[in-house]
Parts: sequence; C-alpha cells; structure tokens
Amino acid sequence: MASSSQSNAPCSCDCFVSLPPASALPAVIFAKNSDRPRDEVQEVVLVPSRTHAPGSLLQCTYIEVDQVERTYSVILSRPAWLWGAEMGANEHGVCIGNEAVWTQEPVGQEEALLGMDLLRLGLERGSSSQEALKVITSLLEQYGQGGSCREDPIPFCYHNTFLLADRKEAWVLETAGKLWAAQRIQEGSRNISNQLSIGADITMEHPELRAHAQKQGWWDGQTPFDFAQVFSLVHQPVRMEAAKARFRAGQELLKQNQGGVTAVTMMGILRNKESGICMDSGGFRTTASMVSVLPQDPSQPCVHFLTATPDPSRCQQEEDQCSNPLCLRLAWLRSPRCYLLFLGTKILSVLIHAFRPRWIADTHSTRGIKQPWGGQRLIRNLDCSSRRNSRIWSKKDRRF
Repeated sequence: MASSSQSNAPCSCDCFVSLPPASALPAVIFAKNSDRPRDEVQEVVLVPSRTHAPGSLLQCTYIEVDQVERTYSVILSRPAWLWGAEMGANEHGVCIGNEAVWTQEPVGQEEALLGMDLLRLGLERGSSSQEALKVITSLLEQYGQGGSCREDPIPFCYHNTFLLADRKEAWVLETAGKLWAAQRIQEGSRNISNQLSIGADITMEHPELRAHAQKQGWWDGQTPFDFAQVFSLVHQPVRMEAAKARFRAGQELLKQNQGGVTAVTMMGILRNKESGICMDSGGFRTTASMVSVLPQDPSQPCVHFLTATPDPSRCQQEEDQCSNPLCLRLAWLRSPRCYLLFLGTKILSVLIHAFRPRWIADTHSTRGIKQPWGGQRLIRNLDCSSRRNSRIWSKKDRRF
C-alpha cells in the first residue's frame, strides 16, 4: 500500500449486535456505521430476488464469479461506484456489516473480490447468518480478496472482518487473505472495529489456519491458539491502535445498556462522537448508518433503519405512528432522505419519510430506474458538502 494512502486511511468503522438477554425485547438488534471517503456517494439500493440461467456468470466490482440459480431480495447501503455493499439485509432477515483489517498476511493489490462484494454475495445467497458465512468463506477460498477499496488512483487495500446476524444468532467472521476464523454469538452483545477480536473461542475455521500460522513461525503449535494474537500485526499502525480504544468504548457502551438495548440505544451508540464511533476526520467521515431489529418471532417483520446521509449525530429522532411495537415508534434520522424498510419473507412495505420539500439527487441517476449493478436506487447520500454533480428534485419528481 502506498504511504500516502496509509496517511489518509479511515480510522473508524464499527458494527454492533445485541441478542437476548442483552436486548430489551425478544429480538436481535444489529447496527453499523460506515466510514468512507467524505466525497464518496453512498446510496441505498433495493435488489429484487431473481432466478438465473445455469452456468451464468456474475460481474462483481473487479472479477466475474459463477452465479447461483436463485438470489434473494436485498436492501444495500453501498458506495455508488462498486458492486458490493458496506452493509445490508435480505428477505430472510439476515444482516451483514464489514470492517477493514490489516493482519500478518500481506495485502495484495491484485483484483479479486472486495470484502464489500463478499458481503453482498452472502446476503443474496444466504437464508441464515450461518449459511451466509459459509457462502462468504467458500467464495473467499475460491477467488480470494483484493483490489482497491476506494475510487482513487492511489490503491487502498485491506482484508475484512464481518458481523453477520439473523433472528436467532450472530457470527463474527475475521479473515487474513484466504484464511479465516469465525465465532458464534448466541446471547449477549458483541461489537467489532478495525482489528482482529476472535481469540481462542473459535467456532469454525479454515482447515489450514493453524498449519499456516505454524509454518510462518507465528505460532509454536504448543500454546493455546489465539487467532487475534497470532495473526495481528506485531507493530500496529496508528489507525489500528485507535481502533482498540474505539472497540473498548463500544464494549462499554453496550455493557452500560445490558438488558435494555433497543434500536434507540444502537442509534445513540452510532451517534457517539467522543469515542470516535461517529467520526469526521481528514478525508473520511461516517457516510451512512444502519440499525436493524430482527424479532425472534418469525411472524413479525424485520425492521431496518438506514440513514443514506452522513453523520448520524446530526439526525434527530421523530415519533412514528406505526402500530407495530417492533417499529419502536421511531422514524429514525430526521433528514431530507430517510425511510423505513420492512423485510419479512417478502418485501412488505416501504415508508418514505420526507421532512423537507425537495429531494437531492445525482445528475446521473433517476429514482426508480434500473441500475447497472441491478436493482433500483432508492436514495443517495448527497448533502450540501458534496453537491458537485447534484440537482434539486421538485415535488412532482418524487417517484419511487
């Protein structure tokens, strides 16, 4: 990686999950802040379920992979220039968020699957968090991960960690090249930041993980195997030292709300600037946020809150008239572009909450048209700090 890209590297990205008894209601609650280059557009896209011809190929950001027969409907929050996503959910109530990480394994600039590609592939092909994990790890082993993760002449590359959740459980998946380790979470709360966090409590792992570590001289083969200790960099860059403090702050915020975590709690955590969880530093900022409520009762719909706007600390809570208690009577994020999406076994409804008289849209898009990557663009995160190529939509242009 070029030194200049190192100096401008993001210092933040955080995912959280709460399961009963940590949650205040019988539901799994997922949350993520996406931190990206401040002038990068992140959009919310709805991709319907589809069937595909046998033997067809799928073009991801950089490479093609074999397509499956059927893909699930997904809602994605993603940088507009790539195929994958920073976070999202599917029709089965599976949510995934990813984080950048640097390990003992060298990071290559060769084009392969981005972590954001793997995230979307997991959502499109996994009906549970564990199935999505298996999708990601199998594709990782087959195609590898690599390529620049931002639209910039200077390559910016990293490996990935993931937090996956569904109505019943959650998984932390951490990677180093094609190697990986996973930890199952069945109760309580968990968070990840830009560092390895799985220690000796490993539920699943790459079959060659320990042999590779021993061959490289990172592990003696005798002491207990601690994934984070073995694969973490000996000399951590500044951004990863900062991630340690942010990780501990996230743990403490979850601990302070044990037994009472709700979507509102998660929104408050994502707004926290003191810890760095909500960040705006140099060329990077929190560009989008997501909170999902996944009720354990399968008859109840999953509720997903997405900002599609930068800096959740600038957003306000607004009382919502939804009669379903799982809506928590909140239309989070009083902003010009925010909405609630309900995903159950099918798309149930989309509620648009417009608090200003006009929408902001990019000149290269029209709301409701099909996008090159497939699906429909619902909303983009342009605000007054990034209007270089924007125009104002009038009321009559509001079509969904």
